[in-house]
Amino acid sequence: MTSLTPIISGLVGGAAVAVFSWLITRRGANATFSGSRHVLSYGFVARAFVVVLVLLLPVLILYLYFRGLAKMDVVLFILAFNGLSAGYLIPEFFRTRIEFDDSTVYTFSPWRKARAIPWSAFLSAKPSATMYWTTFQTKGFGAVRVHDWLQGATEFKECFERSRSGANNALERERGQ
Repeated sequence: MTSLTPIISGLVGGAAVAVFSWLITRRGANATFSGSRHVLSYGFVARAFVVVLVLLLPVLILYLYFRGLAKMDVVLFILAFNGLSAGYLIPEFFRTRIEFDDSTVYTFSPWRKARAIPWSAFLSAKPSATMYWTTFQTKGFGAVRVHDWLQGATEFKECFERSRSGANNALERERGQ
């Protein structure tokens, strides 16, 4: 009788890669609205992926342990890592959001206080293809990191570009007068 571990591992790994790939291709999803504000947040699929990941890993490792295929120290290490990951991923994916309108960006994060930042304070944008986010530098408000997985990230970047082109046009008008 052959072990099912390679088959199960392959199925879990393949499913994780498929879901991860699908999430990456969904980066262009639109923002929702709350009144007149665009709202960027992690969508249902991204949140479901985190929940499945946080719940599936302990089940898989405990299965391997009870089948005699993993030692207790490995099990404890993986469960501790999973717990720490969950401590970051769940607040990040369920409590982070960014709202914006034509004049102001409002950030809400479990990691720092809420901020209201005028578009005029945004100075630059630096995308990271590796981390799937763009970091926006502001004058006096710190950095704003917009993850590509946030629904509405594309709209946010377009609004940033419009605000920058508007600021550049105003600067050119001042110089011309």
